[in-house]
Amino acid sequence: MHYRFHHLENDEREYGKSKNGALLLKVERTDQDTRNIVVKDVIMDHGCLSVSLDQIIMITFPADSNHAYEASVRFRIRGAVRKPDFLSHHHATVIGYITSEKSGRVPFRIKVGMLEAEQVSQV
Repeated sequence: MHYRFHHLENDEREYGKSKNGALLLKVERTDQDTRNIVVKDVIMDHGCLSVSLDQIIMITFPADSNHAYEASVRFRIRGAVRKPDFLSHHHATVIGYITSEKSGRVPFRIKVGMLEAEQVSQV
């Protein structure tokens, strides 16, 4: 899972001091049988991290592609401002289900690490 902070008032010096951002959910399917993925909850492993999931998220796949459309979830850091790489040292637990043609709904619960969105393009 990747994350991106929202910038404060277009001030480059303030980068990393924002308390708000988005968790980016990028999904790839390994079986064409998978139709979509539904995310019901996202739980962070630190008490100062709050995830706002107002409704379930449905991540769908184009008919002939293994890559899903990207989805995002808002987060907020409570308390003092942390280092910009603070989230890189934490995990998120994603809870939901996978819908497939053969199996119907398959529930899942997965713990994933965090990676800053800007680092993804360099990898």
